Order: sequence, then structure tokens, then C-alpha cells
Amino acid sequence: MYAFPMFQHHGGVRTIKILGVPGVDTIPMGGGTSNLQAGEIFKIRGGKIHEIEAMGTSLPYGTLSGWE
Repeated sequence: MYAFPMFQHHGGVRTIKILGVPGVDTIPMGGGTSNLQAGEIFKIRGGKIHEIEAMGTSLPYGTLSGWE
């Protein structure tokens, strides 16, 4: 399966909560507002995702995906 998502980071999130890593409760989110256009390939076996390969590029915040 292939996906071509556009992530829009509005810059309001300063930390992300981390579960299941001893001694780590949160990690900081750097940067400000931006978009990330990515291409992702998923390997699916038995209806479950087994591997993900992804590549992306940062774009100015508010950039349209081209699919509107």
C-alpha cells in the first residue's frame, strides 16, 4: 500500500508524551509551524502492518497538497 500524506504542524505542541520507555515521560518538539509532504510504503501481511518506509520534505506551513 502507498500513501502520500501532508502533515500540517501548527507549532502549538511543545512536548509529546512517551509511554513504555523507562525514565522518559515526554520529549520536546522542536521547530515551529511547517508542513511535511511524505511518501510512505506499507508492507501488509495478514491484514497487519509489518514494515513502513517513508521519505518526506519540509514545506512552508499552509502549503496545499495539490489534491484539493
